[in-house]
This record gives sequence, structure tokens and C-alpha cells, in this order.
Amino acid sequence: MQPQEESFMKKYYTDEAWAKRTLIRKQTSPQTLEDYRQKWKQLFLEVEAGLDLDPASAAAQLLTRRWVLLAEVVSDGDSGIKAGAINAWKDHRNWPLAEQDALCAHYGLDSISDRNASMLRVEKVAKFIGQAIGRKYYGYSTRYALLLSKNRLMRDVLNDGWNSFATQSPLWEKIRPANGLKGW
Repeated sequence: MQPQEESFMKKYYTDEAWAKRTLIRKQTSPQTLEDYRQKWKQLFLEVEAGLDLDPASAAAQLLTRRWVLLAEVVSDGDSGIKAGAINAWKDHRNWPLAEQDALCAHYGLDSISDRNASMLRVEKVAKFIGQAIGRKYYGYSTRYALLLSKNRLMRDVLNDGWNSFATQSPLWEKIRPANGLKGW
């Protein structure tokens, strides 16, 4: 990221989470960062190809598990970093256009020809991941779970996609499998 991008994103993180995020990025080799980018691009395309799957299906759950695990690796499992990413995601439509373009590029999408279409693709994938996570832990369709839920955090989780669920404490900590994400 360029210095301007770094300062733009900082507002979504606590000082502690930002410092840890910055440290992780400095300590991670350029090759590893590039490997992460390639994994996100590939996984994005696989999830997008599976958008017609039932979120509760084994195939959808496998894609979701891979998504969550990659997010865990990239964030070093830090809940503060993941919470900052959620805050940023919730505001992604208000980002400067250059930042929206960077988000699309992160997933290998061409935002130059049609930014809105590319952003919609990203949003559909995020929503699908959120639905699959909701099905995994609650067995409900997202719509039904929203009706049942009076908890603001749960509504945010089910509305905002996988990021909200995988990074919002204390709910994630309460329902996260005792062995981490192994066997999920």
C-alpha cells in the first residue's frame, strides 16, 4: 500500500490494532504478501463460481472454511486487526474511488471499465460467505436468522458477510470451535 492508502485505512483500526497490522506487514516478506494476494484472487473466483450453491452445502462450507482460514493467517489471528477490517468493509462504498479500485484489484477485478459492477461482485461474494457462516453455526437461512435475532451484533454479522462474523468479539470467541478452526 502507498502511504496515502495507509493513512486512509488507519481510521478504521484502534491504535493497537493498527500498530500490530503495520508490524505484521513489515515483517512479512514481499513474496509472502504476493502469495496472499494470489490466494485471495483465486479463492474469490472459486467462491464467485459457487454463488449458486446452497450456503449450507459441503462445497460452500469448504469454500467458507478456506476463506476464514486465509483471513486468520493474513491477520495473524488478531481480533483487533479483524475488527478494523470489518469497520473498513462496512464503509467501503464511501471510500475514495482509488481505494475502491484497490479493493477490486485485490480480487483481480477490473474496476476501470465498470467500478460498480466490480464492487457488486465483491459484495455478492462477501454476502455468500456470511450466509454460509450463518448456516454453519445456526442452521438457518440468513433471512430467518435475521428475524430471530434481536442481538445487534448478530444482525450485523448476518448482513455484513463473513468479515463481521469472523472478527467480532465476543460472539466469535464464544462459538469458535475449541480447537481453533480445525475440523470446521
